[in-house]
Amino acid sequence: MISSEKNFAWYKSLISKNMSYMEAVHSLKKRYSAVGKPYFYKENFENVVKGDDVKLRKRRKNSKKGLYIHHILEKEFSNLSSKSGIKNNKIVFESKKEELFSNQVEYFVTQIPDNLVFCDVLEHMILHAKSSYEFNGQGKEGYLALRGKCKKMVSNCTRRSC
Repeated sequence: MISSEKNFAWYKSLISKNMSYMEAVHSLKKRYSAVGKPYFYKENFENVVKGDDVKLRKRRKNSKKGLYIHHILEKEFSNLSSKSGIKNNKIVFESKKEELFSNQVEYFVTQIPDNLVFCDVLEHMILHAKSSYEFNGQGKEGYLALRGKCKKMVSNCTRRSC
């Protein structure tokens, strides 16, 4: 099988209705190395949560391999990679914390390596689509943004005949 056929088969397996969101996450964790550090710097993240007007400092994605980092808990909390999403989700997190984790867990848990997974842009879009489908629309915003990005990439690629 040539590489593009293997990739097609891989994406097809991720899209399959037989594979749940969490199964897709576990498949991606096996495919790529583990995310080694939190998405944001903890102190900076906590300052944003408190409402301080500071720039949100992300750690770099695995750009050498063309990979993104997906927040697994976006199945529960929207837009965990943006300042507004972080601020808006704090209240939701507090109300769901005991049900999902334990009372001792801090909001920063949404940013730790165990709750992150590497993925390429198409895999990222698939994760958001699965999340939206399985969790009552949770992840739809990410899906729509990534769908637009994928369309643009395909359009640019076909013009250059990739």
